[in-house]
Amino acid sequence: MQPGVMETFGRSVGGESQVGRIYAGTVGLLTVAFVLFAFNAWYATQRAFGIELEHANRLLRQSSEAVLAHEESVLRVLGRRLEEADALLYPERSRHLIDQMLEINTAMAGFGLVRPDGQLVLVSGVPAGRNLPSLLDRAESREGFLSALQSDQMVIGRTYFFPLLQKWLIPVRLAMRNAAGEVVLVMAAGINIDSKEALWQAIEVKPGMQLALLRDDGYPQLVLPTSPDQREAVYAAPLTAHDGAPLMGSEDETALVRTERLGRYPLTVVTRYERQTLVDTYLRDMTMPALLYLIALAMGWLLFQYLQQKQREFEGNLIYQASHDALTGLPNRMLLEDRVMHDIARARRNKRRVAIMYLDLDQFKRVNDGFGHKTGDLMLRVCADRLLSNLRDADTVGRLGGDEFLVVLPDLSDATAVRTLAYRLLEDFRRPLRVQGRDLFSTVSIGVAVFPDDGERAEILLQNADTALYRAKDGGRDNVCFFQPQHSQAAARRTEVESALRDALVHDELSVVYQPKANGRTLQWDGAEALLRWHSGQLGDVSPAEFIPVAEDSGLIDAIGW
Repeated sequence: MQPGVMETFGRSVGGESQVGRIYAGTVGLLTVAFVLFAFNAWYATQRAFGIELEHANRLLRQSSEAVLAHEESVLRVLGRRLEEADALLYPERSRHLIDQMLEINTAMAGFGLVRPDGQLVLVSGVPAGRNLPSLLDRAESREGFLSALQSDQMVIGRTYFFPLLQKWLIPVRLAMRNAAGEVVLVMAAGINIDSKEALWQAIEVKPGMQLALLRDDGYPQLVLPTSPDQREAVYAAPLTAHDGAPLMGSEDETALVRTERLGRYPLTVVTRYERQTLVDTYLRDMTMPALLYLIALAMGWLLFQYLQQKQREFEGNLIYQASHDALTGLPNRMLLEDRVMHDIARARRNKRRVAIMYLDLDQFKRVNDGFGHKTGDLMLRVCADRLLSNLRDADTVGRLGGDEFLVVLPDLSDATAVRTLAYRLLEDFRRPLRVQGRDLFSTVSIGVAVFPDDGERAEILLQNADTALYRAKDGGRDNVCFFQPQHSQAAARRTEVESALRDALVHDELSVVYQPKANGRTLQWDGAEALLRWHSGQLGDVSPAEFIPVAEDSGLIDAIGW
């Protein structure tokens, strides 16, 4: 059989598109929510990193100020004691003072006593008799020493590696003056940047973070963290000379930076986070939300597919119900007319024929009235199966309602096959129909019209097949009638009579006449026969032989009361 889908019926009123719009809207809302969440998470990550930098900045500033202020006090106290002990003339007699102070201040790598001309005369940890260098001999120490001679407070020199102690030091120097303001000696000390006692060592430096103390001349005073193999490069030149240095004093697209100036000393605290660390943290934090977003999209897609499938099934059911007979499952009138139009269009292109068969069960009303509607319904199903068993796969059989069926036979070369099928159906329906264990009988009347001989359009072809069916029934039923042009005139007359008959009931045009009945032997009247007569205002006198069959077929016979 042909597929039961009508192009003219189409799909239902946008059910799938409505589901699609809901899905698209949901995806849009999810995406907007996810994007907003992602933006908020990015700014939250930046804020969190900024807070960490500010916290680390504050800790480094406080610890640096505390260490430097403490060491300045220590140098003043130690300088006065060494001056009182005349340590420049007798340095070895004062060594115990330096050693005692070193034991107390473990963050210090060592103390030194320097003459105003820059010559070291006493260094903790360096035995007596060993030649000591002049602070004016090395560039790292010269500038800081000369600055100390000009200052009344402690001067911080450039961080450098001190070979005698094998340590990286932050040199600090304090000039001690007499009452006349003349420098009598210079106290020197080196803060071990790696000492566990240095307060900045307690600061947690997280991965990707760098902390630094920057001098006003651009040289780093302290950089955390810094591996030993990097220190020579980091501390040997100002940051402006470092192309792509690991630390920069200003924020750029590669780093998040916070700065803060120390109050007493010419140093600036700089804390810096690599933006890549920020990005990595952000991406790590967004992994689960992104996964949930993708899962939500996947679940939404699956739900969308499920709803679409259900919608298609629902639409398919609607189409099926709208295009098929509920009792037999056969195509109904709407689908049949659609099939006829498409088959005619195809036959017109291919120069083929299409046949239409109207079938009417002759004894169905008697069976339906005698055995009940349930038996009548079952009989219709058996008739539908019997019709299907006689047809090709390309043919279509449908129920028009009541006991009428219609068969569409497409792609025919001539009418021979139609005639053969029609008489085969007549013969087949003369056999009993097995319904609920009993044999029922109902022959069929068949009317046939063929495209293009009996009509070029679907509605004309269907009308002519219906006309041929009435001719078959008028011919005694259990009969086949192929449409002939003159049938149209008879059909038109029949329609005209039916219409006028309905008006006759309204206008009381029907009357009864009585014909006497005489006894043939006695020649006496023994009764009268009542005869129905109709004089139509439109048609004039109409014979009972013409209007009584019309009244019976149209159901008007009960209204007439005859």
